[in-house]
Amino acid sequence: MSAPARPASIANAARVLRSGVSAPITEVIAEEMPVALVYNNISHAVMMSTPADLKDFGLGFSLSEGVLTRRDELLDIATEETDVGIEVRMAIALERFNLLKDRRRSLTGRTGCGICAIV
Repeated sequence: MSAPARPASIANAARVLRSGVSAPITEVIAEEMPVALVYNNISHAVMMSTPADLKDFGLGFSLSEGVLTRRDELLDIATEETDVGIEVRMAIALERFNLLKDRRRSLTGRTGCGICAIV
C-alpha cells in the first residue's frame, strides 16, 4: 500500500512590517515528518524528511549508505503512512540484507522524534 500524497510545502499567510507599513505576505514552509527506512520488515533508520519523492529518497539512502551497491538489489519498495510518520518499506536481496544485519547501526542521536522509540 502506498502512503497518500502529501504536500512538500505549505503556504502560510503572514504579515510583514516594512518602513512602518504592515503588508500581507505568503510564506512557503517546507513540510517535514519522520520517515522510517525499513528493510525486509526491520526498521533501520528514521530521518526527518519532506514527505515527497520518498521512494527516490529510500533508494538514494540505500545506495549512499552502502546498504545496496546496485539498483537491482532493491526488489520492491512501498510507502505507508502510520500514526507517527511514514515508513519506506524496501525488500532487498538476501545477500545485502545479511550484510546489513551484520553491521546494524548502533549510533543514537542526542534527540529523537519518537518514531523509533529513541527519545
